[in-house]
Amino acid sequence: MRDWGKESEYLHSTRRHLWNNDYFEFLVKCVWKIDKPVKIIDFGCGYGYLAQLFLSIIPKGSTYKGIDISEQLIEMQKKSFMTIQRWLVSRWLILMLTNQLQNMM
Repeated sequence: MRDWGKESEYLHSTRRHLWNNDYFEFLVKCVWKIDKPVKIIDFGCGYGYLAQLFLSIIPKGSTYKGIDISEQLIEMQKKSFMTIQRWLVSRWLILMLTNQLQNMM
């Protein structure tokens, strides 16, 4: 059996061009019409590429659970999620401050 944890560079290079982000957003919002929180389970999640796509466009309150046989890929996913969470919090704070400034003017 192939150890995908040792193939992380290959996974990154192939997944990066697998999905068109605009089309993926179109599927979620217009075709699948996901407008309420959902629970997503991703078997064979690897380093969480689909989660990275989903989290920015699914409704707030949705949950994601990734399952993979490779502990190395799960660790990569945890690190990337920490980065995403920091980015989302930073983005939220910037939007909140921007809105407050606009309201003051």
